[in-house]
Amino acid sequence: FEQNYDETIDKYKVEIKTTGKNLWEHGDIVGDISIFNYEKPILKKGMTCTISGNCVKQYDINQALALLDKESNLVHYSYITQSSTVVITEDIYTIYLYSNGLSYGNSKGKSTTFKDIQIELNDMRTPYEPYRESTISFYLDEPLRSIGDVRDRVFIQNGEVKIERKCGSV
Repeated sequence: FEQNYDETIDKYKVEIKTTGKNLWEHGDIVGDISIFNYEKPILKKGMTCTISGNCVKQYDINQALALLDKESNLVHYSYITQSSTVVITEDIYTIYLYSNGLSYGNSKGKSTTFKDIQIELNDMRTPYEPYRESTISFYLDEPLRSIGDVRDRVFIQNGEVKIERKCGSV
């Protein structure tokens, strides 16, 4: 999120990016091996997610999706056409797509169209929905604060923005 003080109205403007259920923002992918790196983790340790998708062209082995941590260690892999539910054991910073199993050598030069990829925070597969993103803006009298790992919390409940203060006023 971003927050900036607006002097004209003496309030803090907060903007939060929200997404729908599908966290996969890249749409359909055509290629043999695709690598997606994220500055911040796309999935955090302790989350449960379900991974699913389809492929247009099949090879000897199913097409695979691999989740890697910040040091590029393999945390989880699954075959894209077989729905998989996983509890994330390390923060995920990189996602690989392989056209022919979990192998660079077997996948190189074997193009596949990966379709309808869905990564959702859920413990079961639900019908595919494309990635959706929007920004919510609102104003606060006091800024959101944090001290170490303790942070004020913002959430939406019954269509309204709610603030749970964990850090007091200055």
